[in-house]
Amino acid sequence: MSLPEGAAAFVAAQQVDQPSRTYRLNLDGRTGGMVDGMEAVQQFVFKQLQTERWEHDIYSGRIGHELLSSDAAGAVEEALLIDERILAIEDMEMNQTGDELTLSFSVFSVFGSFQSEVSVDV
Repeated sequence: MSLPEGAAAFVAAQQVDQPSRTYRLNLDGRTGGMVDGMEAVQQFVFKQLQTERWEHDIYSGRIGHELLSSDAAGAVEEALLIDERILAIEDMEMNQTGDELTLSFSVFSVFGSFQSEVSVDV
């Protein structure tokens, strides 16, 4: 069996990493310029962990988290490791006070590392 003419061009295609540059997220609802590099990764982490997966029809299943599952630490990793700029999530610490679960962790990216935290009502 042979490939149709021109198919070899598709076989040889390589995946190209997308640029990190994106619009700056302002919590007052306006755009505020652009962000890139580490700041763009931090913004991605913030947005992923503030959005509950499947809660909003506008977002695909790749956007958001499922922290209300029984494996909250695994849910954080699943939500964040979809981004090729993020290499690892480590040093996960969980603390539950009443109905609030707080997860603190280190994010290692291609631009460096930073600490992050998310709290959810359980």
